[in-house]
Amino acid sequence: HGLVGRAYKQIYFDTGDRDAPFAHAALGRAIAAYRVPYAADPVANTWHGVNLVALLHRARALALPEADGLDADAIATQVIATLEARPPAARG
Repeated sequence: HGLVGRAYKQIYFDTGDRDAPFAHAALGRAIAAYRVPYAADPVANTWHGVNLVALLHRARALALPEADGLDADAIATQVIATLEARPPAARG
């Protein structure tokens, strides 16, 4: 799922017209892809959470419909807390 999310994220950012419907669709698919591993294990999949937060904030800035049940600020807070709970050498 992470690789699929990365691919859709790249499609969105590489497009010449980020306001085009296909670009918005790619952004939505990236969010959906990153959501799966993060929801499955937020502690192990913090990197997916970081990407999810960034993409959710981008979608919000574009006034796109919000993904059901996803709160970018809450996820960001959870990712930060998870990382701070790890020893510095294990944060990667």
